[in-house]
Amino acid sequence: MGGEAVKENRIFNEEAFNQVLSFEGMDYDNGIHPTDIDGVIEYQGKAYVLYEVKHDGADLRYAQRLYLERTVEDYAKAGKKAIAIVADHQGKDPKEKVFLKDCIVREFLLSTTLTKGWRKFSKSTTCLELTDMLLAQNGDKQAKRRRGEP
Repeated sequence: MGGEAVKENRIFNEEAFNQVLSFEGMDYDNGIHPTDIDGVIEYQGKAYVLYEVKHDGADLRYAQRLYLERTVEDYAKAGKKAIAIVADHQGKDPKEKVFLKDCIVREFLLSTTLTKGWRKFSKSTTCLELTDMLLAQNGDKQAKRRRGEP
């Protein structure tokens, strides 16, 4: 993949991006250790979208779920809108790219409806569709996304 295409996808150093980051040696009391999530959008200080993508229904690890729940709750306490999205992809070849925009939302947690807990859609919804809905409902009808295929 050429440099421009990499920049277009917001990965500026694909080789470094593919390097494994080990959390080895970062264990603390009570089993606390780092976790990761797959992506975050911070939208003009108004809305936050957190993504965790799993392969074909794989379990969301306890630490990841706890992090997502607490982070959305913290944003809500700060008066900010936030959503945590757990999505699935069907990619079989680890060398092929998975496009976040096409991943299917498995469940989501919205800061404005925390008491309802994690929710699911009755129809197949992509990460792109849900993100667009959140930003449009944010009261900013000017939310713009670069259109076009990667």
